[in-house]
Amino acid sequence: MNFKLINITFILMAITSQLLAQDLASRATKLFIGRSHTFMTIKSYDEVAERVEFLRGRSQNVSVLSDWDDTLNQTPGAWWQKNHNGSWFCPHTKRFRLEHEVDDQLRHPETIQIIDRIRSQDVPFMVTTARPPIIDVTLQELAKNKGLHANLMDARKTDNPDLIDYDEIHRGVYAILSQMPQDELLELTRSKINTMSSMSGVNISGQDIAIKSHIIVDDGHSLYSYHDGFAFIGHKKGPALLMILPHLNLPKGHLVIVDDSANALGSYLNEDVIDSFERSDYTLHLLHYPVPTI
Repeated sequence: MNFKLINITFILMAITSQLLAQDLASRATKLFIGRSHTFMTIKSYDEVAERVEFLRGRSQNVSVLSDWDDTLNQTPGAWWQKNHNGSWFCPHTKRFRLEHEVDDQLRHPETIQIIDRIRSQDVPFMVTTARPPIIDVTLQELAKNKGLHANLMDARKTDNPDLIDYDEIHRGVYAILSQMPQDELLELTRSKINTMSSMSGVNISGQDIAIKSHIIVDDGHSLYSYHDGFAFIGHKKGPALLMILPHLNLPKGHLVIVDDSANALGSYLNEDVIDSFERSDYTLHLLHYPVPTI
């Protein structure tokens, strides 16, 4: 084993992570001048509850929108091929992690108690995840049965078979979701949420967050959906959330948004996106919970 190479990989990942965090903070600082929105980097999920309690202490309406993979989970999220140190998760096949392989490993030992603490204050808690609303192994079966792809969840780039072709997967998943009857999609979404909850122990069901129980928005390229506390909205979460926001019962006020992904949080840091949230009477509080790489 080349320990020198591993150390270099660790250092490069750490530097990249720091630069991404600095870029987010810099962009937020420029965009939030003269506005009430905030940006913070946090080191523990406890700080989400602390931020909520600070805002609630000022008699403000607050809702929490939390990422799932890598934010609530300890290991790299589903569909990641590599570990945090840059090594392959499965060196022989170079496949990615499936959802059921990560959902039972919480990043913070008291995550469930922290979420319960937040919800006990009548604060809506919604998961905003990039995952599709159907379990990945089920998507694999559907793609094969429909003749879309023989092995969709392991689609590889033609110019580099070691790498997963996420664009191909996205096209296949969208083709499945956009053609599926709503009642069938709802049934499969319920199954996915039940599985995520039972594997992780995180149960946020039964909240009055939506105007109707099952929301589906199709923009012609992606399908965004919500059901029972879970919003499946892809990686560009700022614009995607705005598409389902009119269908939600989230109280006007403050949105505490926690995510490990610089890409996801960065999608909120856009003038038009911020203006849209402001027109809907929401103030954004972005909490970056970066994954430690060393």
